[in-house]
Amino acid sequence: MKQTSGSAAPVCVDDDQVRVGEWSAGLREVVAASLEVRGLVRQGRTVEARAALQTRSAEAQAALIAIDENPEELLSLTGMSAAGVPAYRPEVVDHLPSPVLAQLVAPGTDLVRFNSQLLAAISPEALGRTVPAPPAQAPAEEG
Repeated sequence: MKQTSGSAAPVCVDDDQVRVGEWSAGLREVVAASLEVRGLVRQGRTVEARAALQTRSAEAQAALIAIDENPEELLSLTGMSAAGVPAYRPEVVDHLPSPVLAQLVAPGTDLVRFNSQLLAAISPEALGRTVPAPPAQAPAEEG
């Protein structure tokens, strides 16, 4: 996986390349890494999954999360402490594509209206591209 410095650009897939700003990797490579981390989670090897994810750059973590079947589960590993307390790493959150963020912010379950932990971790810029501001309304005419 190629890594260079970049801003908080969202994950995008171009043909067989996954890009996050200036970071890029082959789609097959990202899928293989995702399957590795997902396999550890399925086996209950959360500590190893956390380590496998956290040793990667924020951009690489976001790429793995964006293509995962359960993005929130992997995202919770990005800021997880050694004690196993799940958390979201803001640098990773900001690279997630808007559709993934929208799904995570409002999961649509009966118990949770909004994911307040994710809202606390998201930057104003990433939130702005995920939930655009409503159009300004013209003042009402007096008549």
